[in-house]
Amino acid sequence: MLGLPIETLVDADGVLVGDRFAVSYAPSATVYAWLEERGESAGRTDAMLLVGDPPFTEADLDAMELEDGQRDGRAPDADGVRGAERGAGTQRASVDGLPRLLGSRAEVLSLSSLSDDATVLLGPDATEQELVELASEDALRDYGIIHLATHALVDDERPDQSALVLSQVGLPDPLESALAGRRIYDGLLTAGEIVREWSLDCDLVTLSACETALGKEVVGEGYIGFAHAFLQAGARGMLVSLWKVEDTATSLLMRRFYENRLGAYTDERGGEPGLRMSKADALREAKAWLRSYTDEEGYHPYEHPYFWSAFVLIGERN
Repeated sequence: MLGLPIETLVDADGVLVGDRFAVSYAPSATVYAWLEERGESAGRTDAMLLVGDPPFTEADLDAMELEDGQRDGRAPDADGVRGAERGAGTQRASVDGLPRLLGSRAEVLSLSSLSDDATVLLGPDATEQELVELASEDALRDYGIIHLATHALVDDERPDQSALVLSQVGLPDPLESALAGRRIYDGLLTAGEIVREWSLDCDLVTLSACETALGKEVVGEGYIGFAHAFLQAGARGMLVSLWKVEDTATSLLMRRFYENRLGAYTDERGGEPGLRMSKADALREAKAWLRSYTDEEGYHPYEHPYFWSAFVLIGERN
């Protein structure tokens, strides 16, 4: 798979490929054949694991507590939040100085309203410790959808070290943990840990972060990184990004995509209202909607492909 999404190309008539076809990708012929042989999940479930807005500093945590008090339980509006890009670039960058992703909180809270069976790990609960516990109890297999909204650190030399950044606040002291023979937590979920420790049986894993489709480029296998790790762990489909994504546009796209996927809409989008769309059709419609999205001033702030075409579907399309 190249770094350019096929959906952004135009045919001889000037029509976008993404308007004509619902596009999905396979990293390689080997992975495609392997997914076909593995077959579908034994039982579909809409149970969701939603992780987002981890605090990276004590100041982030203080701000979260203040905001929760001011909102009095009301969810933030994704369109009213202006956030940063969801990544720190390729290579393993330092977690120091990572900006908080305000849009990821609105995103997670918004998505949780679409399911009667959603587990939400938000703010200080979005920890490596929580995910390790779920993995050790084999509880991750209970989720049909896993959605992780945070910063990503992509290592294109050591793809197993690519990591999703979780809470950096309140981590156990590493020296004390080592002396006591306990696991050392650094607040990072690496691709290597996913392969070794996670066991999934899910329809979809979404990495709502920057450049999560990238990694180490290997001839004949595409990019080795997050997608390979989650597919090996048992995911059947991956929604991942090809470049740095803007916080607000991502939140809006994700809400629309999941509405389509779960049939949580009442207007006519591609057929009968409330009809569940395939993953590929759900993403195609969400991209077209974001491209034509109109703000309060009548502008189309996300019509450039940078905003609507970064996320691609890898693996099973149905």
